[in-house]
Amino acid sequence: MNAGDVITSAEVSAADVAKSVATLRYLVKLHGKQLRMLEQESAQDFKELQDQAKTRRHELTNLIYHSPAEDAKLCTFRRARAACYFVTLVYLLLWIVELFSPYRTSGWTVIEFMWTPIAETATVVELLVTLPSKDGGPAAVRHYLGLQIIFALGTCLLYAWKHKKVELGFTYLTIILVKAVLVGWLRGLARERLYDRFATMRREQAIAYLMKLLEIFGLQVAMLAGTYGQYKKKGLNRASLFAATSLSSVLPASFLLLIFVRDAGTISSERLSTFAFTAHEAAALTAIGAFAIIFVFAYAVDIENTSPYLARFLFFGYQGVYFVAAALVGIVVSKADKRSFEDAEWNKWRKLMCYAADDEGRTYNKGEYFYCKKTGYARWKGDARYDWEPHSKDEEYWQCRPKAAKKSGKRIAAAAPAPASTAVPEAPSPSEP
Repeated sequence: MNAGDVITSAEVSAADVAKSVATLRYLVKLHGKQLRMLEQESAQDFKELQDQAKTRRHELTNLIYHSPAEDAKLCTFRRARAACYFVTLVYLLLWIVELFSPYRTSGWTVIEFMWTPIAETATVVELLVTLPSKDGGPAAVRHYLGLQIIFALGTCLLYAWKHKKVELGFTYLTIILVKAVLVGWLRGLARERLYDRFATMRREQAIAYLMKLLEIFGLQVAMLAGTYGQYKKKGLNRASLFAATSLSSVLPASFLLLIFVRDAGTISSERLSTFAFTAHEAAALTAIGAFAIIFVFAYAVDIENTSPYLARFLFFGYQGVYFVAAALVGIVVSKADKRSFEDAEWNKWRKLMCYAADDEGRTYNKGEYFYCKKTGYARWKGDARYDWEPHSKDEEYWQCRPKAAKKSGKRIAAAAPAPASTAVPEAPSPSEP
């Protein structure tokens, strides 16, 4: 091998080395880019897993501290409300026949008397079945007032015009209208409390109420059929008719008052099982019991009674007891509403984030809400009826205050909950205020 050949080989080896070095540099750069891409993907995957973990944690929290249900539109219950209004329409037609029809018989009188408590049950059905809707309460109260106006006018015309007993007719008119105002106020107040208390399970509670009311309705229909059958056999017995009507009327009235004391008040299951009642609650429950017992006593007396004066005395007597019971229940419900704002332990709310799944299974944030473990109430942060501020004794919690209107002391009507957001922002932990 000569010298020239050696130089040529050296040059070739140097060129190969340079090429290899360039290739290695390229591979190092490529590997570096791949590593950076993997790091970015890993960081992104970690962030997504972290967000999913936080979302799942809050979803589990929502199972423990239930978020408020969406306010249902009143039109959702149009069929149920139509059935209730149909019962009232039949009641109005029965009064028209009773007062003005020349073909009226005593059978129409029996049906009209016995239909009165059935029509009142229909107003209770509308009040409680529409519980998922905020607008259902005022609408049901208006229905009840309309029914009482029909009852008052019909009774006044029956005694003052048909039987020429003007004083008795206007006495009935006054008593029924006073009852309508008192009970109408109580129904509106208690219905608002029920809407707040069962914010997380309004539909389930409405169905539970409906099942009980259907049992009452069945008993009332059976009593109507039995009273009408007795009329067909023995003729019209007004004492027996008054007695059956009285007993049929006590069923929806006492049921509703008990519901208001138990569910619209602040009686917990623990206090209910141990009879640990306050003075007002004990007085209200005693008055409801007395009201029911007097109605049963009136039934026992009226069934053998032949004097219309005794029947009227018993009617006025147990109506007076009903007024007392309704007033005491109203005090219990009013104090419960006041206590939920003034008692530091009852007005103790945890601030949470609500998550839900859309139709395609994607999780989205519905907004913030507050949950009170003491009462089980839940309210949206965007509810215009309330203001929220840090709790005075525990910084971890919040307290609720009723928002007053600008020109009156009344609370603002309920507003729609906070608008839902399709994004899933990072939510605070359940323990954060």
